[in-house]
Amino acid sequence: MNISLTLSPSIAAWAKAQASAETAILDVLEAHLATIDSPTIRAGKLLKTNALSMPENMEFEIPQVIGRLDWEALSRSERLSLGKEIKRTPEAFGLVFLRKSASNHAIYKRAL
Repeated sequence: MNISLTLSPSIAAWAKAQASAETAILDVLEAHLATIDSPTIRAGKLLKTNALSMPENMEFEIPQVIGRLDWEALSRSERLSLGKEIKRTPEAFGLVFLRKSASNHAIYKRAL
């Protein structure tokens, strides 16, 4: 797809300084998208949305709320990263931490 853009003077100056303006701009856009639309970010958004539909007193693990297919799409490091983020701020996801299961998985319930 071809897109025509009018660059601001500061971006135009940066683009002119690159060996290939097109490649440099595409690299910057791809790097930016990775920070706002990674599998981990999508799973976090899915968790927030799905947690709202969970019964108030139901206890669950994160994969149950996200869904097995979306959970399995995450790499091990992405799962760990998401789990650590949820553990730090469960309220940001609409959750309350309850305890660890026998298999050392975090158990949550929906925040009221």
